[in-house]
Amino acid sequence: MPSCTGNLVNRRPLAPIQAREVRLRIAPEPTEILPNSKEPNFTAALNSECRVNRLMAEAVSNLKYMYDVRSIIKASRGGAAVVEMLDKGQFVFGPQRAIVVNALVAYMYRTVKNELLVSTVMRECLAIRVVETWPVLRMTLYSQEDRPWHHWYHPEQNSGYLENAVATKQKNIKRSGGDGLRKSTGVKKPRKLVEAPVQDENLAESDSEEYTNDVAEAKNLMPSPREKTNILQLMLKTFERRRVHIMLKQVDTVKILSQFPHFLNFGGEVIQQEFNLLYEQKQSCFLTNFVNEMVPKLLKIAENDQKTFGNCISNTRSGTPIFFVHFHVEGLASFIEISYQSFTDVIKAILVLAKMLPTPQRNYVHEATMPLQIDLVDFFNVIPVGTDPTQYVSRRFSESVYKIQPHVLAVGNQQAIRKMYLAVDSKLMEFKNSATPINAIDTLVKSFFVFNLHFPLAWKNVLRFLQLHVYKIPLENPRWSKFSEVESRIRNTQV
Repeated sequence: MPSCTGNLVNRRPLAPIQAREVRLRIAPEPTEILPNSKEPNFTAALNSECRVNRLMAEAVSNLKYMYDVRSIIKASRGGAAVVEMLDKGQFVFGPQRAIVVNALVAYMYRTVKNELLVSTVMRECLAIRVVETWPVLRMTLYSQEDRPWHHWYHPEQNSGYLENAVATKQKNIKRSGGDGLRKSTGVKKPRKLVEAPVQDENLAESDSEEYTNDVAEAKNLMPSPREKTNILQLMLKTFERRRVHIMLKQVDTVKILSQFPHFLNFGGEVIQQEFNLLYEQKQSCFLTNFVNEMVPKLLKIAENDQKTFGNCISNTRSGTPIFFVHFHVEGLASFIEISYQSFTDVIKAILVLAKMLPTPQRNYVHEATMPLQIDLVDFFNVIPVGTDPTQYVSRRFSESVYKIQPHVLAVGNQQAIRKMYLAVDSKLMEFKNSATPINAIDTLVKSFFVFNLHFPLAWKNVLRFLQLHVYKIPLENPRWSKFSEVESRIRNTQV
């Protein structure tokens, strides 16, 4: 009978490793104290250097296979150049990231006798070693369960770059062996659309008399400066019960605006108040996290890759100007140019972001007739001076083959934007004269959460990105893409 030592010597190694007999599943420390997920410093606490370093140290100490990922990648075609970039602290994406993934997956398959022996443990060990070796490749954490390597491999969800490459490899192996092949009918079956999930349970109890009276009182008050304080107070008082109705889909937008018409009064202040009650201390996220932080980096990305993003930062589309030179505030003698320049940069940055994100998938019944390609008319639509905005919106909503979601409607020309509105279900809310287009976009995004609405299909990924990475609001489904590579690329761009 051979000795244990002999077995270890004769066994083919899985990788250049330090072998350990057991691998412990990493779990958060029970003593870990983090802020509430609704608090503004939650994401910062999750990503603190001390916490991330502790998570990495725990993961590395429990590794079963200590792969030398630098050597593995260097030995692959094109890998040396990628390793050099990573060693300099440069973030890699697209083709460069594919070189890393393909090299690691190919190595796993070379070191096993049977393709079925490529295990999830091997994938996770590689993922951990990659982000340990090059911290620039770590993902931003948005929940207590997130780990810095989950975009490379997530064991619970069985997802990530490595898993996707392994799945592709397995399909190719089946095809090459004649297994898993199906006769093509020549007709591709359309994706089966499903109803979007909703909380559709009935309310446990009927509305109280006090709530009903407060709703009626607020509705009957005129939207005048004199009654503004009373209206805001009544909207605050009815907030909790109103959210139950809205979140359980007991009412649609038409009914919401019928019961609470003041959502479309006071230039968006009621919408802002409702959003701030839902998500405390997130009122300035768009300006701070997107306009100030991401916009310069997105424009830099476009500037460095004119071939891909040139049409996103051009001032014309099909010969028609889509940006204006000035933003006009009625009552002032001059034009405010600086705020409008910021706005044009924001629009260009949003178009660059949309180009970086994957094309959305049509999954739900309500998306069946929605367009897949983004169009600014469904986000920030500018109509000529002299056009009646009420008639325009009414006609567009009635003639559209798909449900038009909230968007900003501006009246202007090549010299100025003179009025801005938020269009919701063919109704208009006029913004204050002092509001900038950036304020209008911020209110637009917040309105989707206030009214609990689906994002329009073409803009779904852009708005999900803003939801998660700008407003720091968790996605409803943890399996939805966090667009980690796009966020990391933006974050690591030097301006």
